[in-house]
Amino acid sequence: MKKHLFAFALITLIKSQIMEGQCENFEFNPQAALSIPSALVVDEIFINCLGQEVLFSAEGSIAGLDRSLVSYKWEFHDSNLAIITETNQVSHNYVYPNIYEVEVVVTDNFGCTDTATINTGIVGPPQMNPSEGISACVGTEAVLVADYSPVTIHSGGQISSDLEGPVNDYTPFQSSILLMGFPAGATIDDCGQVVNVHANLTHTWLSDLEIAITCPNGTTVLLSEYPGSLIASENLGEGILGYDYSWSSNAINGTLLETAANTSLSTIPAGEYSASGDLCDLVGCPLNGEWTFNVTDFVASDMGYIWSWGVDILGGSGSIIPLTFTPTIDSDFSSSHWSGLDVLSTSEDGDQALINTEVVHEAILQFTTMDNVGCTFTQDFQVSVIVNPLEVYTVENFIYDPAFPENQYLYGEVNLTTISDYNWSWTPTDGLESPSESSTLVLLPNTNATYTLTATSPQLPGCSSSSTTNLIIPEIVVSGYVFHDANENGIFDATENPMPHFPITYDATGYYSFTDENGYYSVASSVGLNSISLGGDPLLWVSTTPSTFDADLNNEMPESISYDFGLVPGATLVTNVDGTISYSPSLCLQENVHTINISNQGNSNPSGYVVYTCDPLTAYISSTPEPYLIDGTSLYFSFSQIPFGVNDYFSITLQMPDNAITSDDLSFTLETYLTDGSENILVDSDSYTTLLLCSYDPNEIKELNGTGPLGILPPNTDLDYVIHFQNTGNAVAYDVTITDQLPSNVEPTSFQPILSSHAYVATISLDGFVTVQFDNINLPDSGSSYLESNGFIHFRVSQIPELTNGTTILNEAKIYFDANTPITTNTALNTIWQCENSLLGISISEETLTITDLVDEIQWYQDGQLTSQTGLTFQANETAIYNATAVDQYGCVHSSENFLIVVSDIALINQEHTFIYPNPASEMTVIDPGLSQFNIHVYSADGRFIRDLRNVSGKYQMDCINLASGTYFIGVSSEIGTTYQKLIVNHP
Repeated sequence: MKKHLFAFALITLIKSQIMEGQCENFEFNPQAALSIPSALVVDEIFINCLGQEVLFSAEGSIAGLDRSLVSYKWEFHDSNLAIITETNQVSHNYVYPNIYEVEVVVTDNFGCTDTATINTGIVGPPQMNPSEGISACVGTEAVLVADYSPVTIHSGGQISSDLEGPVNDYTPFQSSILLMGFPAGATIDDCGQVVNVHANLTHTWLSDLEIAITCPNGTTVLLSEYPGSLIASENLGEGILGYDYSWSSNAINGTLLETAANTSLSTIPAGEYSASGDLCDLVGCPLNGEWTFNVTDFVASDMGYIWSWGVDILGGSGSIIPLTFTPTIDSDFSSSHWSGLDVLSTSEDGDQALINTEVVHEAILQFTTMDNVGCTFTQDFQVSVIVNPLEVYTVENFIYDPAFPENQYLYGEVNLTTISDYNWSWTPTDGLESPSESSTLVLLPNTNATYTLTATSPQLPGCSSSSTTNLIIPEIVVSGYVFHDANENGIFDATENPMPHFPITYDATGYYSFTDENGYYSVASSVGLNSISLGGDPLLWVSTTPSTFDADLNNEMPESISYDFGLVPGATLVTNVDGTISYSPSLCLQENVHTINISNQGNSNPSGYVVYTCDPLTAYISSTPEPYLIDGTSLYFSFSQIPFGVNDYFSITLQMPDNAITSDDLSFTLETYLTDGSENILVDSDSYTTLLLCSYDPNEIKELNGTGPLGILPPNTDLDYVIHFQNTGNAVAYDVTITDQLPSNVEPTSFQPILSSHAYVATISLDGFVTVQFDNINLPDSGSSYLESNGFIHFRVSQIPELTNGTTILNEAKIYFDANTPITTNTALNTIWQCENSLLGISISEETLTITDLVDEIQWYQDGQLTSQTGLTFQANETAIYNATAVDQYGCVHSSENFLIVVSDIALINQEHTFIYPNPASEMTVIDPGLSQFNIHVYSADGRFIRDLRNVSGKYQMDCINLASGTYFIGVSSEIGTTYQKLIVNHP
């Protein structure tokens, strides 16, 4: 066990003041001593432990001859006020680890003063990693390893604020730290005194932010400026995980904005960066006082959070000499060890602990350290023993493509995005460039049939997950074309058209793909029996060649085999044209390209036109091709004899409005017409509504058919997904690959390509793993060409039949730019909901109607006419029939019953004429309003409609036998108005 060290310091009092008259003829030089009775002294720093009460003494102070010391003023230079005592000792507690200058001013009975100072260091606990959020898996051998390091203390303002909070749109986040660790009046005299400003934060869209530091005299320096336009899309941190960023004058990295503009990463790495402003502008700032951290988000539609921030400032001339001290912790058990009831055993040095994982529970542990100062700290840890939540995903089959050896990457991912620290291990390791990474290049020669990826994390002791992928290195490549065999000779003649996007199935590998835009397919096969078949609807297309190519491939065959499939239309011509809007993010003040796609899914060659109506807030700039007619906001485009699988599409460039209307939705519609002789037939319509965005992540997935924030879809409705990507790096992206594990509640075999920005090859496994490869896309970076740096793929899938109300469908994708780490998109949400024709609930109190259901978009009607009122309550001001409609959270429209509200002060047609008799009635009553022709309306007392009698004349006898006993309102209407009277029905 280490011994606690003691020291006594005698510091000669420096004469600080000569009082005029009384003090100038000081016969004896007074001496004072300031000491800490119990402390380790290191280079004139008296070291103490955080949480201990520090005793300061000035008992060595003596006054001059015939004088006496009457008071002691103690300045601790933290956030506490000075203390004046009559005794020569005082105790003090410090809140923060730091090195403080302690000052005592002694005063004698003549008012003469002298000053002594001492530096005291307060050592805090070591840094533990991870410090919280630890889980272990039940039933496993979970070993918790202590990763700790002593924390250096400084003679300056290295103090942090743990005030955390969100960064809200347009509302500045401000947090202040009060520095009191310096002599009064001390200022920053040299730029080097500002070591750094640091923060732990996260935020999407760096270019939305302004980050600044303000010193006590109001001087402000920009750490990251707001550029006022979209120039960088990188994130800070990872959404729910903050990164440590700092700013200093001698940082090697440029500013955050410069880094964002010159990297292809989606998130700016943690580290030290240059400030946008000049940190040397802080020279002259007082050291003591409030230092304020300011973050302002100038654009809506994103999020951010700050967990902590701080400043690290050293004292300068006329201040304390910059001092540092780093404690040490020995490696033996007595200096550091785990303990607790859930600890089963520890390593010899105590830093590793095997914990109890027999049942799911919250394990409580303690880690104790003792440093060379003698400071002992015990920190509590709660480890959640849980069922293994970790799951690793890899592709089932990885088919090596010899044509692109530089891009053959095995990759895997985990389902827990809340944890960023993973250990990866591929086995076997041979044949892989980086077996300890989640993504690794596959090398040849390679004789391995499978590779297994295992993931662990220090935050999940004992938890692991593995996934195995089959490595298929093809020995033979089978390729060919699918074509329209117009002359039915089974040969792909030069004058015949290819069949793009036609499905091909591969029995040997268990997946299927589609021909490219040239009708070409290619499959890498292994030696053995292989079967390649045509997909598609056999009623639409008939094969002029065998529809299945069977081959027993062996090493004696040539390395490449070609086989073409010929097709002709079936006996019945089917016209099936689909007009689709492929989603494009609507960015304020940007020129956005919208794409209209006309696809032929039948077996005829249709002609027609489409009408694309743009939101009136947008402005048309140009299109390719140009419309043949522009009518206001509607653009007309024609198409002629589209072959099967060919996409006739139109690219429209629109100017988006500014951010003054970011709360508005932009709506676009598309109508598709076929021409049949002189008749134009509307065969399809499409629309989408999108929020105007001034900031967004350009790599995203969106489902187009769902409505509202829940993405409401009726059962059995197709889902249209668009995956949009953008190269925001600083160099060309040569290849882009998108992977998407389709949700379990959609049909993988229903996958249908719709449109893309570039040529691609799509494959899909039977379990729904989609791979879209844009080989040789050569996508420029956004700095070179903003519009051309974008790309997308649009595809359609069908739901599993008859999904129940409330079923959610979640889908996300991964985007690979060359060999970079994949970018995970957002998660597209759809909720299955079938609207039911339920009545809208309304309660009535006198002349006030109140909707009792949770709804929105309320509309009130009076006598069938829409009113201007839209609230939950409606005040009737005249006798009339009232009803309402509204939309619930699932987008379903509900209507109420009709309610008659009789307002007592409404004038009747003839107020004095009672036109109902007898009243009360039992079997019948006579209605005689004195009109030649009128209508009769009967309502119950609560306003429910009972019956209507039209075009009645004279005295009308109304049967009351079928009316229950009670009160009724009888309405009589004619061209001059409507009046009501009460009828009492009383059956004996």
